[in-house]
Amino acid sequence: METNTGPGAQDAFAGDKQLKNLHAAIVESSEDAIISKTLDGVIRTWNKSAERIFGYSADEAIGQHIALIIPPERIEEELLIMQRLNKAEHIEHFETVRRHKDGTPVFLSISISPVRNERGIVVGASKVARDISERIHNEEILKDEAKNKDEFLAVLAHELRNPLAPLRNAIDILNLNTAQTSEEEWALTVMNRQIGQMTRLIDDLLDVARISSNRLELRNERVNLNEVLKMAIETSQPVLDSAGHTFTATLPQRTLYLNGDRIRLAQIISNLLNNAAKYTPGGGHIWLEGERRKNQVIITVRDDGPGISPEMLPQIFTMFMQVPTGTENTKSGLGIGLTLAKTLVELHDGTIAVESEEGKGTTFTIQIPIRDSAEETEGDTPEIEKKSLSPDLRVLIVDDNKDATDSLKMLLGAQGCAVKIGYDGFEAYRQAESFKPDVILLDLGMPKINGLELAQMIRRQSWGEHIILIATTGWGQESDKRRSQGAGFDYHFVKPVNFGSLKELLMTIIPRSR
Repeated sequence: METNTGPGAQDAFAGDKQLKNLHAAIVESSEDAIISKTLDGVIRTWNKSAERIFGYSADEAIGQHIALIIPPERIEEELLIMQRLNKAEHIEHFETVRRHKDGTPVFLSISISPVRNERGIVVGASKVARDISERIHNEEILKDEAKNKDEFLAVLAHELRNPLAPLRNAIDILNLNTAQTSEEEWALTVMNRQIGQMTRLIDDLLDVARISSNRLELRNERVNLNEVLKMAIETSQPVLDSAGHTFTATLPQRTLYLNGDRIRLAQIISNLLNNAAKYTPGGGHIWLEGERRKNQVIITVRDDGPGISPEMLPQIFTMFMQVPTGTENTKSGLGIGLTLAKTLVELHDGTIAVESEEGKGTTFTIQIPIRDSAEETEGDTPEIEKKSLSPDLRVLIVDDNKDATDSLKMLLGAQGCAVKIGYDGFEAYRQAESFKPDVILLDLGMPKINGLELAQMIRRQSWGEHIILIATTGWGQESDKRRSQGAGFDYHFVKPVNFGSLKELLMTIIPRSR
C-alpha cells in the first residue's frame, strides 16, 4: 500500500490543522461559555469564558458531572434537557440559573445542540451559555423602580384625595340651600369644577402608572353610546363654558349599543373635548359627533383652533407632550390626556386618528368596532325607578378625617337618615355593636385598627353578617378594590365620593326590621 505524502497531501494536512487551530482559538476567545458533555452529563471541554463565568478552572471541571454548576432545585430541569437531546432536538436561548463556584447564582441564556458521531448517532451535547446576570440585575432594578413609583403615586393619590372629600361634602351641604345669591352660586360652581379637575388629574396620574406596567384593564358591558357621549359632555361642560366656547353635539338619532367600558369610553371623549377646549382660543367652536358606519362606531371631536404643525403631528400621542401654541392657557395640565385616550381606544380594539392644518383647526376621529351583541333600537332604555330614601335607614360613618366624617354626617342627616359617627376603629366597632346600622361607610387607612381589619371583625359577628359595608377611601387601585372585597366589603367608593352616586346606592337599601 502506498501513502501519498506529496506536496498536495501535506498542504491539505496543514490546512486541516490550521482550521482546527482556528476553531480552537474561536472557542477560547468567545465571551460565552462553551462546554461539551457526554449524554451521561460528564464535562468534556471547558473554555476560558466558562472558567470566568463559573469560577472553576478547566482542570477542576473536566471529568466532573455537569451537576457541578446546577443548583439542586434545578436538577430536574437538566434531566428534561437531556431527554430532548436524546431526541436530537436543539434548545435555543433557554434562560435559566446556574451556580458559581462560590455558591452565588449565575443567570444564563443557554443554547444546546446535540453532538453526533460519524454515524449520525447523538453521543453528547454542546452548550453555549451567555451570562445575562447584568441584564437580569438591571431588569430587577427597573421593576423595583416601577414598583416604588406605583406605590408613591398610590400614596400621593390617597393623600391628595383625603382633603378633597370634606371639600366636596361641604359644597354639597351649601348646595342644599336653594336660596343662593348669584355670587354664591358662581363661587360654588367654580369650587365644584376645580375639585372635579383635581380629581381627574389624580386619576390620570394613576392611569399613567397602569399604562407603564400594562395593568390598565377594561370592565366591558353593553353600553348605550348616547349615554357615554352625554357623560363625556357633562364632564367637559365646565371646561368648555369657562373658555366661552360654542359647543355643538350631534348624537345618533337611533339608540346605538356597543360593548365597552362605559367609564373609559366617556373618559376618552372628555379627554378629547378638554384638549380641544384647552388649545382653542376663547370664544371658539367645538363639535362632537357620534354615528354608526357599517360595523363601526365613529366618534369625531373637531375644533376651529390654531391647528397643529406638521412637525408636531407625529408626536401628538406621546406621553407628556404639549403642543406649543404661544397662548398662556395651553401650559396647564400634565400632557397625558391624549396618550390615555389612544391607549383606551386601542384596548377597545379601535383606532384614533388626527387631522390638522395650521390655522384651520384639528379633528380627532375614533373608530370602535361593534360586536354582534350590540344592537340599535328606536328608543332609550327606561331608567330604573329610584326608591325613596328611608328615614329608618341607619348609617354609621367611620373616618379619622374629622372634617370628612362631620360633613358627610351633615349631608346624610339632611336626607333623613339616622346617622352615627366614629373617628377610629375601636370606637367604630363599639358603635356598630350597639347601633346595629344597616350601612357602614368605612375609611380604610385609619389608626389603631384599619378599615380592612375592622370589616373582618364585624363580619365575624352574627349582628354584622348582613350589614352593607362601603369602603370610602383614597386608595383606588384595582389591587385596593380586591383587598377590600376580600375583607368583606360590598362596595368600594374612591374619595372624593360623589354624593349623588352614594345617595342612589343608599336608596336601594331596605332597612332591616328591628
